[in-house]
Amino acid sequence: MKKLLKNKKVQIASMFSTVAIAGIILFQGAIPKAESMVKISSISPNQGATGTEVVISGSGFSSSIQGITGTQINGKVYAPGNYILIQSEVLDQPILSPDGKTLTFNVNLISDKVKADCSASLAKIKPGSCKIQIKVVNAYGKMSLGQYFTVTSMPSVPTTPSCLFSVSVAPTTPAAQNISPGQSGVTLTKFNATPNCDGTLNSFAVSLLPMPNGYQNISTLRLYDDVTGVQLGTTQNVTTAGMNFPYVNIQLIANQTLVLRVVADVSPSALIGSTVYGVYGGSLQFNVSGELMVNNGSGQLFAGNIMTVAATQYTAPGTNPRIMYWWGKVNQHTDANGNWLTDSDGVSGADLDKLTYCKKFYQNTFGVEDYILETTDTWRDRGNVGGPYTSTKISTKCLQPS
Repeated sequence: MKKLLKNKKVQIASMFSTVAIAGIILFQGAIPKAESMVKISSISPNQGATGTEVVISGSGFSSSIQGITGTQINGKVYAPGNYILIQSEVLDQPILSPDGKTLTFNVNLISDKVKADCSASLAKIKPGSCKIQIKVVNAYGKMSLGQYFTVTSMPSVPTTPSCLFSVSVAPTTPAAQNISPGQSGVTLTKFNATPNCDGTLNSFAVSLLPMPNGYQNISTLRLYDDVTGVQLGTTQNVTTAGMNFPYVNIQLIANQTLVLRVVADVSPSALIGSTVYGVYGGSLQFNVSGELMVNNGSGQLFAGNIMTVAATQYTAPGTNPRIMYWWGKVNQHTDANGNWLTDSDGVSGADLDKLTYCKKFYQNTFGVEDYILETTDTWRDRGNVGGPYTSTKISTKCLQPS
């Protein structure tokens, strides 16, 4: 992956998609003097076909996003980083400068209007040309004056549609609820992620809001494949609002939805009455040819429901009616004393609707919600043979009338 990015000469500054969040503290402290003003000295080459790789030389470009949570451009908040504007439209890919003086990118015409204008200019004049204005905004939101690049030609045939990676909040994401200091295994958000081509999801990022203190209610964060229960990447110790899960490395299959579950451990020192919620922060994914897949998150905010830190301390699961799934194993449920049991039918598996399955044992169940990570040593293979196996999975609470 590093080699690919190097070859493209594009440095990914962040995997966060564009968001518009009122009241975010974008950075704290003074803007570094070197980045208080952005200037473009030259664009090299200054002409060529669309897609030409160019180097912008100048000053005030950001080489780090340390301590920056977002970059504001024309009233909208983007992931932190430098941005290229073409005809005042944002090229939605944050990049970092290696030295604060240069930026490398490929000239792409963004809007249909700009493409149409250039096509018309190229068609009318022989030899034709089309000038487009390029600006730079650094991570602190400081914008340069424009310099011009002359488009000399455009593709004569339609380009192949890009691979897209579409993300939304899953309908099964937990409802707004109270959480307690010290509680573990709280599902904050579930995301549906659907590619339109085969590939690999390399990393996935989540922001813990509201700013500036929402993330301080969470001590650790984990990411799971919600269907298989497999943890993706490594457990992250929460130190900032924007948390990235590297090394996810899960296969993407065209038009098949991957459900990603964000699970948190609440800090023992979480502030009573404060809130936290998980927001999609973006992702990095490649198709089978090693090309970067386009992310659809631009201009949108995908957020789970708000969790409120309650005054009560966390207590063990107790005798709450619960079920638990593990793909490839027979389903589990609790008895009246809270003990885990394997379904005696030996065939009920993780493909069953959870509400229907809860009603099999607890007839008054009116709803379900993801509960916490629990460990049991009662798992069995189909037919209730093999094992018993020990594994930790997310349990589901079967909600009962009060």
